[in-house]
Amino acid sequence: MSTATKATRSRTFGARLRALRAKEDETHYALGKRTGIDPGYLADVEAGRRDVGWAIACKIADAYGVSLDLFRKGSAP
Repeated sequence: MSTATKATRSRTFGARLRALRAKEDETHYALGKRTGIDPGYLADVEAGRRDVGWAIACKIADAYGVSLDLFRKGSAP
């Protein structure tokens, strides 16, 4: 995967996470407390500065009760 493609995927995941978090009116801290993920890491993910591995993506999707497809395709099946 090219660096540009990886960066685009990181930004897309982050934007969709930000939208979900805003819809739920939840802070990075609250999501971090529910998932065990550092709030600073979550902020970096949303800004596209950090990549998300499978385990973290699953924790986030599970916390919101959504499919990983939401982050990948923009919609749940």
